[in-house]
Amino acid sequence: MGQVFLLGAGLGSIDFLTMRGRDLLARADVVIYDSLGSQGLLDLLPDGCLRIFVGKRGGKKVRFNR
Repeated sequence: MGQVFLLGAGLGSIDFLTMRGRDLLARADVVIYDSLGSQGLLDLLPDGCLRIFVGKRGGKKVRFNR
C-alpha cells in the first residue's frame, strides 16, 4: 500500500526545506504541485517521478509536465 505526504513549500526558498522534506522528494514516485513551488524543489525529484501541475497564476494557461 502506498503512502501520501503533504509537504509545504514554506517560505519558498529551498534553503528552508527540512531534511525530511528533501528525503521525501528524493524518493517520490508522484508529486502534485502548484505555481507556488520553486524549481529548486522540483530539481530534487528523481528521474521518472510523475510531476502533476495543478495550479496557474493570473491569466496564464495551465501547463502540464509529465
